Amino acid sequence: MVQRVVYGAASILLIVMVFQVDVWIAQSTNRTEGRIDDLLSRGSMLPLFFVVVLTAGALELRRLFAACGARTHAKFAHLMIILFLLTPWMSAAGWLGN
Repeated sequence: MVQRVVYGAASILLIVMVFQVDVWIAQSTNRTEGRIDDLLSRGSMLPLFFVVVLTAGALELRRLFAACGARTHAKFAHLMIILFLLTPWMSAAGWLGN
């Protein structure tokens, strides 16, 4: 039980820190059009964070299923995680059109 409380508190602290860094990046970048700085000025680093977290979760889930002998479509799952989370990010930058 103590381990769960410690990991939970550490996870909450990590998420709060990511949000704070995102706000700091948004406030410290210059407003430019059509560059990566434009995304950063809006505080758009969170989709990248969630891609990393969800991909790690998908890897762990694949390991659990593999331990039970189940076959998974891991490559497809990872591709969909990346596409679903980065599409709004790329769209906001104008990389996918207006």
